[in-house]
Amino acid sequence: MATYKQITEYVKTKYNYPPKSCWIADVKEQMGFHVPCAHNRKDKNTRKCPCPKAKIEHIKEAIMQDVKSKAQSSATSKISKRRT
Repeated sequence: MATYKQITEYVKTKYNYPPKSCWIADVKEQMGFHVPCAHNRKDKNTRKCPCPKAKIEHIKEAIMQDVKSKAQSSATSKISKRRT
């Protein structure tokens, strides 16, 4: 799983804005990933700052980019293990 820092760097480099951490948490939750609840969050069922709809795809892309790269490296390591 991509870290918040990795996601922020990816989006900042590609789309020229740094996403807020609350946006990243919102998108991860929408994608079905476990996101721990902040200790200071008042309402556990709603988000104060949900991710703007225009930014959701950028953050999803950053998360999926990490998933794809890990899948490729895993497949490559399995192939190299078979050859040895």
